[in-house]
Amino acid sequence: MFNFKHYSTIVLFVLIIFLQDNSVRAQYYNAGQDPANIKWHEIKTENFNLIFPESIDSIGEQLANTLEYISDFGSNTLGQKPRKIPVLVHNQSVLSNGIVVWAPKLSELYSIPPQEFEPGNWLSQLVLHEYRHVVQIDNLNIGITKKLTWLFGQQITAAFLGLHVPLWFLEGDAVVAETALSESGRGRIPDFEMKIKAQVVENGKYSYDKAIFGSFKDYVPGRYEFGYQMVSYNRIKYGYELWTEALQSIGKDPLRLSNLSYNLKKLTGLKLVQLYDSTFADLKIQWSNQIETVKLTDFEWFPVKNNKYYTNYNFPIAISNNRLISYRSSIDDVDRFVLLNNKGEEKTLIIPGLSYHNILSYAQNLLVWDEIEFDPRWSNRTYSIIKTLNIETGLYNTITTGSKYLSPSINNKADKIVAVQVDEKNNYLLHILNANNGVLSDEIKTPDNAYPITPVWSANSKKIAVILNNYKGKALVIVTVKTKKFKFVLPYSQLEIKQPFFYKNYILFNSAYSGVANIYAINVQTKQQYRVVSSEYGTKDHFVDTLNNILYYANYTANGYRIVKQKIDTTLWEPIEMVDKCNFETANTIAKHETEKFKYNIVPQEKYDISSYQKGLHLFNIHSWGPFALNLTNNYVEFPGISFLSQNLLGTAVSSFGYSFLLNELAGRYYFDFIYKGFYPEIGFRAETGQRAQIIDDKRYAWSQNKYIATVNLPLSINNGNSFSILNIGIKNTYVNNYNTDSLPNPINKDEYSIGVSLSAIHYTSYSAMDIHPHWFQQIKLNFEQKLGSNLLGNFVALQVKFYFPGIFNHDDIMLYASLQSKNLFSFTDNIILPFGYSGLNTFNINSNSIKWSFPLFYPDIHLGSFIYSKRIKAALFTDLAINKIEGINKHYTAIGAEITSDTYLFRFLAPFEIGYRIAFLPEKNKFYSFAVFSTGINSLR
Repeated sequence: MFNFKHYSTIVLFVLIIFLQDNSVRAQYYNAGQDPANIKWHEIKTENFNLIFPESIDSIGEQLANTLEYISDFGSNTLGQKPRKIPVLVHNQSVLSNGIVVWAPKLSELYSIPPQEFEPGNWLSQLVLHEYRHVVQIDNLNIGITKKLTWLFGQQITAAFLGLHVPLWFLEGDAVVAETALSESGRGRIPDFEMKIKAQVVENGKYSYDKAIFGSFKDYVPGRYEFGYQMVSYNRIKYGYELWTEALQSIGKDPLRLSNLSYNLKKLTGLKLVQLYDSTFADLKIQWSNQIETVKLTDFEWFPVKNNKYYTNYNFPIAISNNRLISYRSSIDDVDRFVLLNNKGEEKTLIIPGLSYHNILSYAQNLLVWDEIEFDPRWSNRTYSIIKTLNIETGLYNTITTGSKYLSPSINNKADKIVAVQVDEKNNYLLHILNANNGVLSDEIKTPDNAYPITPVWSANSKKIAVILNNYKGKALVIVTVKTKKFKFVLPYSQLEIKQPFFYKNYILFNSAYSGVANIYAINVQTKQQYRVVSSEYGTKDHFVDTLNNILYYANYTANGYRIVKQKIDTTLWEPIEMVDKCNFETANTIAKHETEKFKYNIVPQEKYDISSYQKGLHLFNIHSWGPFALNLTNNYVEFPGISFLSQNLLGTAVSSFGYSFLLNELAGRYYFDFIYKGFYPEIGFRAETGQRAQIIDDKRYAWSQNKYIATVNLPLSINNGNSFSILNIGIKNTYVNNYNTDSLPNPINKDEYSIGVSLSAIHYTSYSAMDIHPHWFQQIKLNFEQKLGSNLLGNFVALQVKFYFPGIFNHDDIMLYASLQSKNLFSFTDNIILPFGYSGLNTFNINSNSIKWSFPLFYPDIHLGSFIYSKRIKAALFTDLAINKIEGINKHYTAIGAEITSDTYLFRFLAPFEIGYRIAFLPEKNKFYSFAVFSTGINSLR
């Protein structure tokens, strides 16, 4: 058995690795900033400190009541009730999300709903999910973990969470909670189970490591789907106490290796991987038996090229009898709109930008969709804009900017577009726009501010079919455009329905009625319902070619969605009475474990005081501390030392203060570091005071120093379609005051000043999951610094450019790097990359260049127990050359080499590592130089 010292060494080692990443601040999650002009309000309740924009005061009070209501029963099946936590609400982004972090301790909610989510109120369902994360993490904060928080603050709980609790459990248990604690939840949505069911039934169970870390060559369902199956199945088999005891045991003794597996073995007799094998062996039998009972609808596959890798063809739109438009997405290619024909030939129409892709609309050669547009400065403000493409002329147009339009749909005449519009007060509307220029011509309010989803036009453009979603569930309605009157075709219920489509006297829609997402129809006059399509795993994106009376849709397979077609014959449609309704047995069973379910209509209506949240009075929020010094200005960690770390709740102020000790000088200094991100430019300040020292002829000479650094940075992000740009302009001013210098053998400046200017610009286009680097990438960095002092005058200039181009084969790339640097003082820090194998050069006037070809070798997806899981082996050939001008003579430094590396996970740590070996021949030295490659990709977790 390992002793305590052994455990401590292991944990400290992992923490040091975690902290010494080049981007140290990645450990302390910052979701970004909201616009500076937002006025924030606050409600303080017994268990929450709710902060939200002034514009959603009405939502704020309702949300406060919802949070308190859920806190009464949301933790009953996972141990203790959490302690008070701040909750921050964002209303400026169309990216719907929720986040819970623990360093600093905070929950963040994004109030605008997505176009695809389960029946019910968005914020209520979101709170059910995110509050469960609060419960999970707070249940770790017991035993040894709680004691260690006295030494390290909140960061130690976050560290043990990352070490011992897999992401699949965190998300899977939260999905279990949102399902068991409500009448809705993703556990009752067939689409949510569909992909993992198809993978297990058709391709078999992957290894545990592949299931949790993914693959570059195969599609692997995400941690939400995987986690839900693991948590729900074993909660039913062993009782909900299984996960409570496993989680709390980690908190009590977090210094044990393979902690979760150890605890599961005690509780079930099976280690983690054995539990996984057992779970999915049983699920495969269960799912296979279900599929055998399904009577499948006859259809014909629409021919597409033979895709080697997992590929989806969605949103089929027939533009003639033998041509379709589709949205194609694949793990080995960039997502795009394509034109398909009945010979299996494929032509790219356009590569779009980021999009919800909940609907693709077409009429009169005009293709319409929505895309995400970033605010250049405020990452918590995003837009959804409408774009069009004429597939005949190639004319590409952006018809709205700075808008929040979702799921646009064009009418048959191609002169009007209807889209869902969400404003900052969370009012939901249907906007009707001019299809040529995006000008608003009319708006339609929904009943009781229900959220509209994927509206579509009738053939004559007089009516719109749309799904409405609110606390009562989902309803299918028809709105008459002229009168703005709503007619309910299907009343509100907790049944998942989506994607309405007009066809004669019917509306086709997708429904979860049978437990598989299939296509149904309802006769608008008689209200008789039918099942139109019965599939193995699920369907979506139906489209009717009314001219030829053919139904097209995307049919799911283990290798992705494929387009199928079938002749419409209404006499073959099954009346709904003949279809067995699914009771979602797993969801209902786990719900029986709960003492209470969320019911929107009984949420308390307590009145809370709403006060102004003063940003200036909440700049500091100390959350962690530890035996190191964190330099925010230059972004690195110093050991030994002591620091206190602060990040305010709005994410606008980050600070660190403490003491650092320089081992090479045996001298210490106190410091204070502060960065404020709430203005359009970010401003920073660092102050240091303490001792400095030099070793001259084995004798140490010390003096005192005060140092002050002021920075201004303007970080900007811009996107246009599938093109992305990042720009940062920075100014840095430094003043150094040296005193008590009389004992030094060599005089130094008592006062030193320097000013620096930096520019960094990056541009790249979309790339696939299998690409090692973006195939089209450009970067330029420019740094200038001028030093001034009593007898000190110097300057520094460095210019770097880097380009990536497509290589010879798929997924490889060629990198070109060129740089030059000029300085006239040794004290300037080099800012270019030297050839491999060279260091300590005289770099007053130097240019350095490199060319590198990187390419994948194979994708092993191989694991060695719990120690190593390798996803990709890749190699590179490179040549580096630097020309250094010394006293008028050019000296050359060359390296010609190769490397082989692996994208690897070690000890099932949640961040990947790059591990490998690099070797080069150095002609000027006439020798070989080699180096072991070992780095971690913690930034990939953000």
